[in-house]
Amino acid sequence: MVRQDYIPRSHGDFYVWQGDFHTRLSEKLSSFNIDEEKLKTLTETKSKYEQAFQQASSAGGANRADRLERDKCEAEYKSVIRGFVNGYLRFNSNVSDSDRRYLGLTVADNKPTPAAVPSTHPVLRIDFSESRQHTLHITDEAKTGKAKPAGVKECEIWYAIADEEPVNDSELRYAGSSSKANFLVTFDLSQRGKKVYYNARWVNTRGERGPWGEFENAIIT
Repeated sequence: MVRQDYIPRSHGDFYVWQGDFHTRLSEKLSSFNIDEEKLKTLTETKSKYEQAFQQASSAGGANRADRLERDKCEAEYKSVIRGFVNGYLRFNSNVSDSDRRYLGLTVADNKPTPAAVPSTHPVLRIDFSESRQHTLHITDEAKTGKAKPAGVKECEIWYAIADEEPVNDSELRYAGSSSKANFLVTFDLSQRGKKVYYNARWVNTRGERGPWGEFENAIIT
């Protein structure tokens, strides 16, 4: 797993990392088409930092002033490293991803994470207070509020006008899909008094469908 921040946090780990970074960078400098003069500030700051680090790590025991000086030099050195990386390495076409890994830098993963197949189902609440229309309020069985599950693009809604609850999918007709929390279904005047059964399922951004929910029904008023 690649670190989100390529610079280690602990003093000891950073000391080891920066040594490897500088050595490998020096090896690759010409192939990166970076002039040696550009490395001067980095090298000078490294020398000052290492001296402060050794003093703060002395066998005789460092005092508080030594540790504060180490922390100050380390912070300055990290800032110089980040400036060098951003200025000369991050967008340098001569520096490949394998080079960045060799230097101990983070390589961005530009491959999107595929959306998971929905594992939960929508819950429908039907408002039939308006004549010849049903407003479906859509939520998820595992969530509160109106949020869809992660990776879900829309809710696919199906229905059947029938006296009894449908026993299989073939009895259902496609009503439409909604990416919002509400969906409106309208009916003809001749359909008033009939019962409508609804069911729904989530569809992710790759078009993969989750499980069906529970049937809900309402009368066409």
